[in-house]
Amino acid sequence: VRQFVFLYHVPFFFLLAGMFALSSLKYTLIQNIKKKIFSILIPYFGFCLMNILVIVIDQDVTKANLYTMLKQALYGIRNQIFANSLWFLPCLFIVYIGYDILTRALAKYTSNHTVILLIISFLLYLIMGVIGPSAPSWFFNLDSAMSYLVYFSLGAFIFPFIQDFKLLNQKTFVKIVNIGLCISTFAFAALMLFKGPNYLLAYLN
Repeated sequence: VRQFVFLYHVPFFFLLAGMFALSSLKYTLIQNIKKKIFSILIPYFGFCLMNILVIVIDQDVTKANLYTMLKQALYGIRNQIFANSLWFLPCLFIVYIGYDILTRALAKYTSNHTVILLIISFLLYLIMGVIGPSAPSWFFNLDSAMSYLVYFSLGAFIFPFIQDFKLLNQKTFVKIVNIGLCISTFAFAALMLFKGPNYLLAYLN
């Protein structure tokens, strides 16, 4: 199950986070940055210091090791930090602020900014797949943020459609389509779980 969950847990995390993105637009950009500093970055550095403290107490840590850990905490790079899961927070901060800036810039020219931003973020995802580093290496996971922005944008895009959706109030055809999509999704998930993520690609050669 862990292997299966690790196929999608990071994209799903950013998709869920994106569902709350539009509600932050009622604040100014500066207000949002301040809010994200207090709700994301301060907890991030706090957890880093807690982890360092535990490691210092538990192990024989040299000054060089302590300096390395502090440097890792400052950079916050995925797979290069002593507390692996904490890379989520600086990456989420960059995604939030990046999405906010792009949304405000696009909203000046069009009311369909969520659609355009979804297209832009998908193009960024493709570009990072071609020219991005083979392993995460950019400050505060900017390289990962540019790749995961597409899932964040997708969450922001679909949330208005699902927020007030009530299956029982839909027409019979719509009910059948939605139930069919749900069954297909679970069937596909089961296929990936029991046959592996490369099963369809191998089958289609």
